[in-house]
Amino acid sequence: MVEDEGAVIGCGGWYLDGAVAVLSWGMVRRSRHREGVGRLFLNERLKMIRQNEHVKSVRVRTTPSVQGFFLRAGFKVVAESVTGVVDEMPLVELILTF
Repeated sequence: MVEDEGAVIGCGGWYLDGAVAVLSWGMVRRSRHREGVGRLFLNERLKMIRQNEHVKSVRVRTTPSVQGFFLRAGFKVVAESVTGVVDEMPLVELILTF
């Protein structure tokens, strides 16, 4: 969770799937987009993940409109048009390998 003066402006998490860490539901309040909050939040989650010596990569599924954020952070697209969990929304799967 990311807070600013007591207000939550971002949240999300991650979990392990074998040697793969999976980012889940990372989001930042829309009014705080393009301020570096998302990048800070992503970097902090990656820092925690890297502390686990068994993790070899990080996977995220996101919408095509958000994939550029992860591409700029070094992730690579591994699958497109992945069926989503909400309203059959198409997703893109990306991987960051350590």
